[in-house]
Amino acid sequence: MRVLIIGVGDAFTRTHFGCSGVIHPHDARGFVLIDCPDLIHRTLHEAAQRSGWRLDVSMIDDVVLT
Repeated sequence: MRVLIIGVGDAFTRTHFGCSGVIHPHDARGFVLIDCPDLIHRTLHEAAQRSGWRLDVSMIDDVVLT
């Protein structure tokens, strides 16, 4: 399993997105998004570029809300 942290701020942050992440189980083709920041397209794009993961919104299969 791989985990990519895509946000570390609180609900009112302007620079670090809300606290959220993406899980990619090794035995599955899709991704699980944990919480969903309001700028999800931008958040995933920046996180994918920094981490080297191939990831965009269309690849998210499930969302877990906490």
